[in-house]
Amino acid sequence: MHLRYSVLIASTVVAAIVAGCAGDPNGSPLPTVVAPKKGRTLFVASTGTEGVGNSCSSPYRVASGPDTAEEIQETIDQAESSGATTVHICAGEYVLEHRLILNKPLRIVGSGMDETVLDGNHEVSIIDGLGAASSDRPGRIELVDISLQRGAAESLSSDEGLGLILQSGGAVTAWTVTATRVAFVDNGGGICGGAVSLLGNYPALVGGSLLYDLSPRGREINFDNARSTFVDASFIGNSADFAGGAVAGMSLNLEGAPEDVWLALLMTETFFCGAPPTSIERSTFTGNEALVGGAVYSVDPRTAMEIDRKSTRLNSSHVALSRMPSSA
Repeated sequence: MHLRYSVLIASTVVAAIVAGCAGDPNGSPLPTVVAPKKGRTLFVASTGTEGVGNSCSSPYRVASGPDTAEEIQETIDQAESSGATTVHICAGEYVLEHRLILNKPLRIVGSGMDETVLDGNHEVSIIDGLGAASSDRPGRIELVDISLQRGAAESLSSDEGLGLILQSGGAVTAWTVTATRVAFVDNGGGICGGAVSLLGNYPALVGGSLLYDLSPRGREINFDNARSTFVDASFIGNSADFAGGAVAGMSLNLEGAPEDVWLALLMTETFFCGAPPTSIERSTFTGNEALVGGAVYSVDPRTAMEIDRKSTRLNSSHVALSRMPSSA
């Protein structure tokens, strides 16, 4: 099957999510990413007395017992509806019964990597940020001073006609991420992006502006818009079945796909699994596993150059680059 056709087939999986996000298919600049604004902080804690939500002792919700995900989600929803831009999750270990869904660019802050832990219990993914977009622009989420552990990839959406299913990353699925002092530990279960699955470069695909059809400048603009950043982060024991044990791009579950579609996607899975450009500083990657790119699997060669190797320690499989189509 022709390579371009197979790429277009795969892009239908995310078309519904990013409708309206793509730039002009003739090469005009793609829209910039929406980042969280500075504003009020809403608190959620494992102890305390529920109140106005302005401190750990007076949180908006107390998340304890079997419903921690529900209480944290209520705090996120309230922050989004009230104009707060940061949710502070106070010290504690929170075992989640379902993933947390962000519908606006938001900042999730903990009390420290060793103090605030969100745990997927090997059953659910932890943070789904695909809804964090305006009507015409994909959004960025920010994570600070928190640990995300034991997240498991989930099915997010499907194309009934093609039998394709979009998968989450084990811990985080988002357009773009800025993570500072965040630990990703023992997450996995999907094809690509054991800990983090980034879809920031896909608005260029679903609207007809295929990445490899853009001019070099247009491609550079798209990549810059989609950039994710990890600083003082730790990736330990994350895994993916195919690519990017720690960080990769879009992940697809092909179990229900017809054979011809499955074979077509197999040809381009190395391209689609590639994450957008990713800057990494003062971070560690230990024991992350995948067939290719045990640490990071990226669609852009600049990722390899933008990892500060003087301050970042990678596990032995280092960084792998997905192949661009031959017309690139």
